[in-house]
Amino acid sequence: MKASKPREFVAPRAIINVTKEHMTSAKAMKKRSDHCAIVLAIQDAVPKATHITVDLQTIRWSDKNKGLRYSFFTPKKAFIFLVRWDYAIDSEPFSFPLRGAHITSMQKSTPKGKPKRSHKLGKRRISMAPNQEKKIRVRPDIIGGRPPPLTHVSSGIFAHHREFGRRGMSLPDIFGDRDPREVLGWIASDKAMSEA
Repeated sequence: MKASKPREFVAPRAIINVTKEHMTSAKAMKKRSDHCAIVLAIQDAVPKATHITVDLQTIRWSDKNKGLRYSFFTPKKAFIFLVRWDYAIDSEPFSFPLRGAHITSMQKSTPKGKPKRSHKLGKRRISMAPNQEKKIRVRPDIIGGRPPPLTHVSSGIFAHHREFGRRGMSLPDIFGDRDPREVLGWIASDKAMSEA
């Protein structure tokens, strides 16, 4: 993968604060992934973000003004929160950073109904932040190519149907052959979020 010299596109970096209010609102809006507590927190932190999706693998949103879509790997704290949410385990408020996105072009609809990309970003390449030249450890952005795939668990609907206590994901899908009681015990503990 080539490194891109000019920083023609830069992904936003944000600290996402998931509050009790976000969790309460999300519980009230059942069966809607667009009212996930993390989605509500992103809407507060990044007001220009639209079409926000959160799953076990990625957090994504679009910026219509720029015609760009940003895909971030889901941080461990957010991942643990999603599993706890699915198993009706309450969580305390938490924060996590989002940085180092995969930047792809949004598609615009045209009068003929054929979608057209907003930008021609070309092949996938790494875009180094200016402070990386000073050897500060920062996750670089990736520009172009295809975005990471969406998470598919055996039920196939976790990314689109989020409800407190729904149990829509199976633990073997996520954690493999580990004993589900051991995994759930760790996730239910406060230690899980503090270790993340």
